[in-house]
Amino acid sequence: MMENDLDIKNAHDYTFISDKQKGLTNAIQYHVEEAEHRHCLRHLHNNFSREFKGLAFKKMMYAIGKASRIVDWQKHMNDIQRLDANAHLWLSGMPAKRWSRSHFRCTVKCDVFLNNLCETFNKRILVARGKPIISLLEDIRQYINERIRKQRAACHNGNEIEVYHANGEKQVVDMKNKTCTCRKWQLTEIPCCHAVKGCKYRCQKPEDLVDDYYTKDTFMKYYNNVLHPPLPPEMWKTYEFMPIITPLYTTKR
Repeated sequence: MMENDLDIKNAHDYTFISDKQKGLTNAIQYHVEEAEHRHCLRHLHNNFSREFKGLAFKKMMYAIGKASRIVDWQKHMNDIQRLDANAHLWLSGMPAKRWSRSHFRCTVKCDVFLNNLCETFNKRILVARGKPIISLLEDIRQYINERIRKQRAACHNGNEIEVYHANGEKQVVDMKNKTCTCRKWQLTEIPCCHAVKGCKYRCQKPEDLVDDYYTKDTFMKYYNNVLHPPLPPEMWKTYEFMPIITPLYTTKR
């Protein structure tokens, strides 16, 4: 049923993330064995913290989960081993491919290790979940269609976009005139970080907004000429001008 509902043709291209429910784990292994199965790091930490409490353990565990390279994963694993050998043993019992980015596949183009999407969706349909199944499905259908409409409109609405930093600083990007209040876009004609954020919001590629100055064709124009070797002196042109006189000079004492 899972394969039919999701229209799965190639399970290897799919990734499932769960809070380690045993039934779901068995279902994935049985029905879509080739699919990647990740465990939610937050739920995994909840189990881990029952034995190993404290902020230090939490930070180290999340550092292991966030590590994108195996060398970084190994470093953080060694760090937690020095802190507590039993904690290291507990984490070693959990396959790294289930909860660390360093061992995730690259096929799905997604580094998520928390099931926030599922929990956010469940919160959104909280009222609908109390309705009969037909009404529930209709509410979900309307919600998804409305979201699709809003996202499509967002991709084509307006040229000026406000971009906020984590510290609250605001920059205004004009996507049509290719300007930003930080002036970095105007200075280089390469989209600044704020413009890149605007491109993501409008479903555009930042590369399309880079000036032609940086294209290969323009680069080749710069080197399209050559410096020819000079003629021998006897072939130089002569001119009827006063001869150049050697300037006077004095010797410093």
